Amino acid sequence: MTLSSNGSGKFDAAGFVECTEGLHKDIIHILLSGHEPTVTIPAIHGVEATAEIIGNFLRSAVDHASCHSPRILDRAQWPEYVVWPNHMLAFFDSQMRERVLDLE
Repeated sequence: MTLSSNGSGKFDAAGFVECTEGLHKDIIHILLSGHEPTVTIPAIHGVEATAEIIGNFLRSAVDHASCHSPRILDRAQWPEYVVWPNHMLAFFDSQMRERVLDLE
């Protein structure tokens, strides 16, 4: 699920990550790439629970989409499931066909 802002103001990634902390146990990762965070939610939760998780993330994204003075997110405060823009996962897209990890 990728959340897009309407372009007014800046996305408050710190506020978004902090406000959704209670949901982090139910996700795989949050990819913070610019103004469009991506949240990976495993299908194991089932349809209803997944829809509720998505709704909670969407509400938080809307609340933090147009911040005029976003705070800096302290990387050391968050575990490995919060993925930063310069992380390898930030470069993946549906067109990528190259092997990233070659185990031989």
